[in-house]
Amino acid sequence: MAVAQGQSVTQVAQQLGVDPSSVRGWLDRYESARDPTALTDLPRDGRERCWEEEDLEVLDGLLACRSPQQLGYPASQWTVPLLQEHLGRCGLPACSPSTLRRYLAELDWVWKRPRYVLAPDPEKEKKTPDPPAAGAHKCPSRRAFRG
Repeated sequence: MAVAQGQSVTQVAQQLGVDPSSVRGWLDRYESARDPTALTDLPRDGRERCWEEEDLEVLDGLLACRSPQQLGYPASQWTVPLLQEHLGRCGLPACSPSTLRRYLAELDWVWKRPRYVLAPDPEKEKKTPDPPAAGAHKCPSRRAFRG
């Protein structure tokens, strides 16, 4: 570690973008155990995942094989609210939109807005812009007046 090479705790914290108390905590944990595995992340408190691995597989399979129109929805693309509605009908536990987006990211699904792409004009070469009208390049004269 850089501290062992002579850098200060503050310097190391700045390099890593963390608070100096974090670096001191890491040093204390390492010195008490003399084992690098003592620096691994500890389990944290928090809510359990609302979905199991099987639920994620259902979501992945749905997105890979089905469009909303195939299932009778009047939409051409999946949206988070529409996914929430459909997955609720499938019996999956309800989850927030941000949680559903996180699950989609875990499954490597990327959300992008559909982009309209027009086919190239096959007759573009035949078309030329109109020539400028006579005198159109001149600025019209303006008179100052008080209003």
